[in-house]
Amino acid sequence: MERDGRFSRKPGLPDLMKYYPPDAERQGIEGMVDIQVTLDAQSHVTDTLIREEHPANMGFGAAASALANVMEFDNPTGHAAQLAFKVKFAL
Repeated sequence: MERDGRFSRKPGLPDLMKYYPPDAERQGIEGMVDIQVTLDAQSHVTDTLIREEHPANMGFGAAASALANVMEFDNPTGHAAQLAFKVKFAL
């Protein structure tokens, strides 16, 4: 994982593949998720909200939520904050 302005560690391909929905992978389907995370003052994820997922019903939203819960974020605000970003699942 690499460093980014919002992320202490940004997921790389091996990280994404751990969370790739198995049915979608078997069928060769790629996906995109627009997700919002709520961070506490210490930058820990306390909630996720899937704003959009494409294609629907293939498990990409759940996969992005699970991935977000193990990612490391930067939260310099010192209080709870929300952050939105997109996760692309590609084969």
